[in-house]
Amino acid sequence: MNKIEIKKSTEEFLRKIDQMNLLRDLKIEEINESVKKIAKEIRGDITTTQLRKVYGEIKRLQREEGFNERELYMLEPRLAYASARGKQYDIYAIFEKSYPKIRDKKDLNTFAYILEALVAYHRYEEELKKRGE
Repeated sequence: MNKIEIKKSTEEFLRKIDQMNLLRDLKIEEINESVKKIAKEIRGDITTTQLRKVYGEIKRLQREEGFNERELYMLEPRLAYASARGKQYDIYAIFEKSYPKIRDKKDLNTFAYILEALVAYHRYEEELKKRGE
């Protein structure tokens, strides 16, 4: 992956993830602050529908009994495809950094929250863009 394709806010967030032992160690405030910036930078680069598809897959894994690391890993190609289709590599980069930090449902829940916040803030930014703000 070419670092030039990754936006500045995403790089900052990836550094925060790198500092964690487990994804659940990220504070909600840090997630919100970072994801707001990322959503602003990626608006127009990826559709809300593409983001929601990935989020939907994570939510499906959350509903399953127990934690299935294999199923989570199987999401990687789908996420890579969705990211490349929208020429938006930030989302895939977040998954790549997060995946090794997801060891159980608590970590999966944190990743689901990251995506949920990203979908929400992305939608907000898209609406602002439509209004010319």
